[in-house]
Amino acid sequence: RFLLVGLLYVVVVYLGYYLDISHLTRQIATVVLQEQNLKQQLEIVFYKQSALENEISRLPVLQSNLQKWQKELVGPNQMPELLNQILKIGTTDQLQFDFFNPGTEKKEDLYFSLPIKVVISGNYHQIANFISQIANMPTLVSIGDIAITQHDQNVTAALSTKNLLTAALMLEVYHIDSK
Repeated sequence: RFLLVGLLYVVVVYLGYYLDISHLTRQIATVVLQEQNLKQQLEIVFYKQSALENEISRLPVLQSNLQKWQKELVGPNQMPELLNQILKIGTTDQLQFDFFNPGTEKKEDLYFSLPIKVVISGNYHQIANFISQIANMPTLVSIGDIAITQHDQNVTAALSTKNLLTAALMLEVYHIDSK
């Protein structure tokens, strides 16, 4: 009888311990998972905060670059003068303009872009000097789609020039809206 009561006592204590402790064990496991999730969220928040501080520290540089680029944009009333200046650079370099055609303006976000198709004839150094001067203009003009070909031998013989080249360029002039 003593053995049976002892066994029953052990079973009751074990069941009570198991039911009470297993509940606590599950609760601890849940809390550990929550802790891991919170640590991950905290890491993400710290990463975002450091990235944001990085961006904020770059803000003055970005603002100065923006102001500089806005100064390089041409006003709409300055566009004819800029086109004349491009033509003047070409004639100063003794280039022959075979084609000079400003296209239609394209509205971008806060600015307009005006594509200009240019075909010029001259020697290599004249063309290179023209491109260099256009690229170094104080206004925002980009040069793209450059194709340089050699003139037909019959045409160059008639013009009595050697090494005459033809360059087709696409200039892109950026300007702001006056409104």
